[in-house]
Amino acid sequence: MIINSSLMIGTTQRSLLDVLSGHLNKSGYIIIGDVMTRTKNDMDLLSLDNAKIWDNEEFYPTLDGYNNKVIQQHYDIEFLKVTFCSGLLILMKKSN
Repeated sequence: MIINSSLMIGTTQRSLLDVLSGHLNKSGYIIIGDVMTRTKNDMDLLSLDNAKIWDNEEFYPTLDGYNNKVIQQHYDIEFLKVTFCSGLLILMKKSN
């Protein structure tokens, strides 16, 4: 399943990931790739450095945005920086 994270903001995406955890097999995982940084501060700096082309209406996820109780109860989280402005968030289903 492919989900465009730019269409989903905050609680909606967390709720979807919560529900999806029940449909993954025990070694299942979800990969989210986007313009993404580890922290909100990193994203703010990125937006300043790229102000001429930055879309302020767009939702840009951060690793910190996924570090919450709902996500952590179901997934181990890994972040891989791909470029100066993009990353992969890997959500691996926890074995209970």
